[in-house]
Order: sequence, then structure tokens, then C-alpha cells
Amino acid sequence: MQLLATAPIAAGEEILREKPLVAVAGSDLELGSPAWDLTHRLIADTRLRDVYYAWQQRSTNAHESNRQDREIERLMARRYGLPPAMVGKLHAGVGAYQVGYGPGEGEHLGHGLYQTLGRVNHSCDPSAELTLIDGASGEQGLRALKDIQPGQEITRTYIDDASGFLGRNFLVRNVTLVSRMGFVCRCPRCHSERPQDLKNVNLLQFFKSFLKEQAEKEAMKAASQGPAKH
Repeated sequence: MQLLATAPIAAGEEILREKPLVAVAGSDLELGSPAWDLTHRLIADTRLRDVYYAWQQRSTNAHESNRQDREIERLMARRYGLPPAMVGKLHAGVGAYQVGYGPGEGEHLGHGLYQTLGRVNHSCDPSAELTLIDGASGEQGLRALKDIQPGQEITRTYIDDASGFLGRNFLVRNVTLVSRMGFVCRCPRCHSERPQDLKNVNLLQFFKSFLKEQAEKEAMKAASQGPAKH
């Protein structure tokens, strides 16, 4: 899904404001992750779930669930009398479209589900940014960073740029995205900066293999050093 401009938008202009359908505070998580807590809110309230389904915010990516995810999925399905596959698909969609809110991209007070803001894709050359309107309700705004013409996609970065993320090279940006978000960026900037020797490579598998190798090296290093001495 994507969000396209329908009229000219000037840099600095507020594009929209939106309150979430449902939100969870970061300090009030019951199931260990915003995605599961939001999924639980939807499953427990059929009205909210029907509204969310009407948005058609379903993930097309294969969700890689871990042991804890599968256990929560089974428990939730049993409690509400739903097929586990339905719970898993709902969780995958919520995980893909949830939006954090806070004073900065990396300073989340909570997460929510937004009909329009949830459609704004990531870009390493974003045309807009989120602005917090009300931390209590999760209301957010979307402000243009550059002039946007009708028909152009409105994008934002999913990674806090206070860390210098957007100033990094293609490889660093995308290994960060795969590690934290589970996807490879396909924005025009990444397309133009993609190294020639990676043109015909499955980038998602490439970065996942790299991260796995790094984790194994760290584990071996920690094991060779033995337990910490106090």
C-alpha cells in the first residue's frame, strides 16, 4: 500500500492529522510486543476488528514467527475460538502496519493502528515526517520535508535519523532495516545505490545470512571468553 499526493504540497506543509483506531502505550504492554497487544485489542473487540479489516491492511510478506509468537497465537486462538492461522495473519498485518508515536522516530511513547498513516511507506529519501500532536491519544501529524507533486508518493523513514541512518551507505541502511524491520528498502535512492555485484542477488536472504553469521561470531567470541569475572 502507498499514499499518493492528490494536490501540490509545499515543503513544511502539514499534510494530515490522524488519531489511531486503537493504541497501546509502551509502558503498558501485556504480551511483550506492541504488535501482539494491538492484535489482542482487535480480536477482543469485533467492532474494531471489522473496521481494521475494512482498511485492507494485510501483510503480503511471509511472517517469520518464533516460538513465543506461536505460543501466543495458540493461546489467543483458543481463548476466542478462532483459527490459529487467522490470528497469525492478523498479527502479521498489525506488525507490518503499526506506527509508533512519540517526540521522535526512536522515542516511542506507544504504537497505534492508523488508516492513512499506516499506508506511508519507508524511503531512504523521505518526502515527509511524523509529528506528535497528542501523546495521550496517539494523534500524529504528517509534515512535508520537500515539495511534493500530485501523483508522487508520500514517504517517511522508519528509522530515527537522529542516529545518522539516512547518511549511511546502502549496505548499512539495509542491514539495519532487515535487522529491525525485516525488509529491504526498494526506494529510488536504494535502487540507484545498489552495488553492481548485488544486482542479481536476493537481498533479503543476503542480509539475513550476514546477520546470522555476525550473531554466530558474537556467540563464539562470548563462549571463548568464558563467564564474566566479578
